[in-house]
Amino acid sequence: MKRKIIQIAAFGYSNAHLLNYKGGKIYQGKWKRFCNPGLNCYSCPAAGFACPIGALQAVNGSMEFQFSFYVAGVLLAFGVLLGRAVCGWLCPFGLIQELIHRIPSPKLKLKKVFRYLKYLVLVVFVFVLPATVTNYMGMGKPAFCQYICPAGTLQGGIPLLSTHEELRRTVGALFFAENGDIDPDGRGLHLHISVFLPHALSARGYLRHHEQGQPVPSGSG
Repeated sequence: MKRKIIQIAAFGYSNAHLLNYKGGKIYQGKWKRFCNPGLNCYSCPAAGFACPIGALQAVNGSMEFQFSFYVAGVLLAFGVLLGRAVCGWLCPFGLIQELIHRIPSPKLKLKKVFRYLKYLVLVVFVFVLPATVTNYMGMGKPAFCQYICPAGTLQGGIPLLSTHEELRRTVGALFFAENGDIDPDGRGLHLHISVFLPHALSARGYLRHHEQGQPVPSGSG
């Protein structure tokens, strides 16, 4: 019970800007310079801190292709001081995972070899692809956010698409079901999950660049 209270408090502290959900805005204040110790989407309207994984790939994929020693240092510091307590007690998406796990449904138990897959995903999608797959401006693709991150879809993609008609139009015709399950005005929001997920990820990048007055990188919607 004590752990759950701390998890809820950490989630609330990390996502304190609840009023931003109403207009679908992303908090851009000074606290976004600092990284959350756990996984929490930068583009979540309520998020008050940057995502460490997103920050790593953003710097790796910049036109200078630099390595973010600041973000790596923050993660190492939390790891040395708190160890796995960050995952079990402080990670915002960790709480979401636990709540989803409570939903009655068949559970799939993976073999131990799949535990190493996370390191492959980290290397390929956070370090390699952002530094090698670039757009016309020489900026790397935010591959982890666009293709992998579940936190981004739940915390950023769904809220932003539900409040921004221009984003729903930008994500393309594939976002809308042929039989009219989803309409451009936002009524009848019945999602085809296989179609929705990749476009929701792309929409987060579009709005983030739009609000900052930056050109939208190719592949972001």
